[in-house]
Amino acid sequence: MAAPHVLIVDDARVDRLVASRVLGSCNIRVTVVEGPMEALRFLATEHDVQLILTDYSMPDMTGYDLLVEVKVYHAHRFSIYVPDIINTISVAIEVLIRHGATSLLVSGMVPAGCEPPVLVFFDGADPASYEPRTGYCVKEMNELSIHHNSLLQESLAKIRADHPDVDITYADFFSPIMAMIESPAKFGFDDDDGVLWRAGEVPLQHGDHVRRSGVHDVQGPVCSFVLGWRPLDGGGQPVRRRRLAHQPKLAGNCYQLANGSKHHVLR
Repeated sequence: MAAPHVLIVDDARVDRLVASRVLGSCNIRVTVVEGPMEALRFLATEHDVQLILTDYSMPDMTGYDLLVEVKVYHAHRFSIYVPDIINTISVAIEVLIRHGATSLLVSGMVPAGCEPPVLVFFDGADPASYEPRTGYCVKEMNELSIHHNSLLQESLAKIRADHPDVDITYADFFSPIMAMIESPAKFGFDDDDGVLWRAGEVPLQHGDHVRRSGVHDVQGPVCSFVLGWRPLDGGGQPVRRRRLAHQPKLAGNCYQLANGSKHHVLR
């Protein structure tokens, strides 16, 4: 049986790297592209894609622009967009079902406040801005993720009720990532190292701007906290994480991800 083929559409290099490595370790064929037009061109000639993973930010914004807005105006301002985003996802699911889809995997958001670009961008913020449970993650960004995931699960419940014969799986990425951050020892990480750990010096900032593709006038290196990976320059995994990634239990998790049972919440 041929390996399943997944297309990843994401403008963030580190996200493409992480997703392709994780799926690749599950013996899944992966193609990564940066944007929707490139994805459409690829799909025009390649017809064996079983799953498309996409990322989004707010209307007419890049992920970088969103970070700037959140830092200035706070994440709560952008919660008004979440229902529209959930509606767009729900409409897309309904279209896929009308076209014959019988098995759908819908992922929730990860803890956005724990992502490396967010941690770098908010470096030096008021201590009250961080999650008290971790001391690292940006509280408002995580609350935005929770709000999104809650509305998404409510919408999926309605779609399941309308289409009982369709297998719809919600993939919960938020809970296991937070569990790893809050209790690293349970997952094989040393307490003094943890999952969110201080990396070496990496040139990521110039003034208040996170480095973006094509920006070369970066000054003064800054330290960053990185979730399970080395800095955003594409450095390799620490030895301990490489060892954990190749333990046999990962194969079971990959199988569960690819073969989630009906109405199951993957954790």
